[in-house]
Amino acid sequence: MVIQDCAYYEGKRWFAYELKDISGNYHEEYRLKMRMESQKNAFTCPDCGEPLILCAGPVMEPFFKHHEGSKCIVRDFSRDQKNCVAKRQIYHLLKQSFPQREILSNVIPEEGICLDFVIELEEHPAIAVKYLASIPKLEKLEQEYETLQMLGYQPIYILKYREQYKNRRFTTFEYLVSKLEGEVRYLEIDTHSLLVKKMLRIEGREFLKEKQYPLVELLVREDGSFTHDLSELLQQEVTAYKEEQMWERQYQAQNRAIVYEERIQEIEERRAEKEQLLELHSFHEVVRQPMEQDISMKNRMKMFSIGEIWTIPRLYGRDYRVKKADVIRYQYLKTLDRRLFDIEDVEQREREIARAIQRLEKDTDAEVWIDRA
Repeated sequence: MVIQDCAYYEGKRWFAYELKDISGNYHEEYRLKMRMESQKNAFTCPDCGEPLILCAGPVMEPFFKHHEGSKCIVRDFSRDQKNCVAKRQIYHLLKQSFPQREILSNVIPEEGICLDFVIELEEHPAIAVKYLASIPKLEKLEQEYETLQMLGYQPIYILKYREQYKNRRFTTFEYLVSKLEGEVRYLEIDTHSLLVKKMLRIEGREFLKEKQYPLVELLVREDGSFTHDLSELLQQEVTAYKEEQMWERQYQAQNRAIVYEERIQEIEERRAEKEQLLELHSFHEVVRQPMEQDISMKNRMKMFSIGEIWTIPRLYGRDYRVKKADVIRYQYLKTLDRRLFDIEDVEQREREIARAIQRLEKDTDAEVWIDRA
């Protein structure tokens, strides 16, 4: 059976969707009136001019049909209940957006393309709305969008709601729709709302935002955009991310500065300790320090047997003789360190240490160490 959603009534195009509100409730008095008008053959087909019958029962969405034996050749529109509900809700959205404009339905601008609704505008391309109940091939969708633009239309795609697409990253199909229109719109007929998803890529990071809007709160603008705040919300999220990144960089920079300052302070403290030690140290004396106070200085020796570091007097003489004598002196101290490990008697160990210190402080001539070697 050939069916239609609109007919001519009193010289104007009239939609059966008018019998219900956007939530699907009948305007009962209006339905009664229009059913009576239908029995008077007040509705005619926009394509063939034949009388149409208004069907407005409690189960299916209201529609028009031809009388039996009609010769009218028009598109056989689907009577899928959910698709009819979706088209009714989209019709009311367009009507509340453009109350003074005529809404055309089932427009075929080119072979193979059928638009659910079209609204002609004066200063902008015509609004062309298509409800996608199924997912078309990607290339076909992209070509159709480009064709419609070339023909002077502003395409608007509204997709059938699918629960699996909610709170998830974009699929390839969603990405293509977003690329074409800037956002993805899902019509949820059960809640009479539009789920809008939008994505931005900033500095290699993907920002995805979605929000559900009641249809009664939305309008379609003449440029094809919708009156929702998702772009602002997404921009707020991007701005918050950038501020967070800025604070993170500042925090890291401050941490680096603090670490640098602490390192400088540590170096200064060690330098001060070293200078203090040098002030106390006569270069003719042996200075004994605990190992935990190890300070980088020349002429020092770790005495592991007693847990000390000795800073020993400098040797005097020709450079090459001093280097040779230093090797001999360090070997002497290593031997002493190993020997102290074996001495258990404290007094004997102290005598050995005293004799070694006396020798180190007395023999500062490099030749003495070389001659005794």
